[in-house]
Amino acid sequence: MKNIYIVRHGETFFNVLSRIQGWCDTPLTLKGKESARKLGTLFSNKDICFDIAFTSDLTRAVDTTKLILENGKYNSDIPMIETTNLREVSFGCFEGNNSSEVWRLAATNFDMPFSRSGYTDYEKIILLESIKKMDFFNFAEDLNDIKLRISSLLNQIATSSYNNILVVSHGLFISCLIFYLFKDKNVKRMSNSTVRKILFDGQNFKVNELDLHNQEDNY
Repeated sequence: MKNIYIVRHGETFFNVLSRIQGWCDTPLTLKGKESARKLGTLFSNKDICFDIAFTSDLTRAVDTTKLILENGKYNSDIPMIETTNLREVSFGCFEGNNSSEVWRLAATNFDMPFSRSGYTDYEKIILLESIKKMDFFNFAEDLNDIKLRISSLLNQIATSSYNNILVVSHGLFISCLIFYLFKDKNVKRMSNSTVRKILFDGQNFKVNELDLHNQEDNY
């Protein structure tokens, strides 16, 4: 049985400013660094030890991974694999723009009703098609593009010899991953430095509830 602990990176500068981040990168805030340290300690306190860590190659995810591993009772020689497969969704020419404005524009062009309260992550996954069509640089990704990355990632994890696996990635990519695996239209966006556990029995993946104190506190 493989135990896969999926973590969203710590809070970043663009998270605070409510800016679309995607493949562009901004550093972890002091709060983001501290939450990653606390998460490493919480894993340790629960006797959760990792055999390997997979992380997005974007700096905010790499730094989160390092802080988790540095603040737990782990061997110093745990392999850490940086991969583009775990990157956040690319938003092309819309990166750095105000998040709410981008989603409203995408919804307008997709004929999706306006939402004053914002859009669910499932709706955002659907709206990626609209963003890709509007991106004049042709760098933006939709769900079909993300599925290719997810499939490659899951194959790498499934065929590995490791059983306790840390995976550090990004908010919307993780929602795409959960939707890909479980077709859950109620998929909820993870807060920064929170954890979701998935089990793999050699054939099937399933979500497993994780009792980890403060994981919803966002520190």
